[in-house]
Amino acid sequence: MPDFLNSVLEWDMGFLLVGGLVVGGLVILSLIMLEVTYRYFMIRDTNKTEIVSLFSSSSGVLYSVLLALITVNAWQDFSDIQTLVETEAYTIGDLYRDLEGYPGPKSQELRQLLRSYLDTVLNQEWPAFRRGERNFSARVIFDDIFKNIAEMQPSSLGEQGLHMEILRHMNIITHNHRMLGDSVGESVLPLLWAVVWIGAFLNLAINALSASGHRVFDYFLVSSFAINVGLVIMLIFMLDHPFLGGVQVSEDPLRGALELMDHLDSKRH
Repeated sequence: MPDFLNSVLEWDMGFLLVGGLVVGGLVILSLIMLEVTYRYFMIRDTNKTEIVSLFSSSSGVLYSVLLALITVNAWQDFSDIQTLVETEAYTIGDLYRDLEGYPGPKSQELRQLLRSYLDTVLNQEWPAFRRGERNFSARVIFDDIFKNIAEMQPSSLGEQGLHMEILRHMNIITHNHRMLGDSVGESVLPLLWAVVWIGAFLNLAINALSASGHRVFDYFLVSSFAINVGLVIMLIFMLDHPFLGGVQVSEDPLRGALELMDHLDSKRH
């Protein structure tokens, strides 16, 4: 429970405000629809009420499936981005360790450049990601690393094997870094968002039309449905913005790579 509370407290207030507006707005809208139904469209015929309830159930199932598919897709994208961060961080650590085994003074220079690259990623690129902006400030440093490594001439079979491994690590890092920068922004298509909102309004209206005639009971049912829909919509929205709000892709693996660099350096001194 303390971890959950800490996560809630760390949430961006803008997301909490938007979430409150979405959920609260849908609840208010559902109650307005219910009142309109009571005034103008109340069905007293039992058979017609059952027909409307049948339509409500069918529409609700279709809409639930749609929300589930979008949520799973958004979560998968979120998880893939976190995996990119972890893979890049672990590969940076492996590369830093491999560079220690490379002979000559060039090794120290390359390790320093790799540390500068990681510092730039954490202190310049990630703050931009948190603002929803693409940023590739560290790309220049990485280009310098790649150029220096490509110019190195291995003199033995052992050095050739190490050189190939270093180049492999470099390709993994540059690939993940490019994909991570390109992932800033929305992944759920605007058309899908339109379908989500239109479906929400239609299902709220159908639920209101299937009112039983017991106000308190109907208020509870339509409000519960509106709250559930609003919460799922907010979940999709947060997963669709992986660098913003309380549900964020973590940069902790990158900070862990920096700690590994410090650990390896301390062993050499």
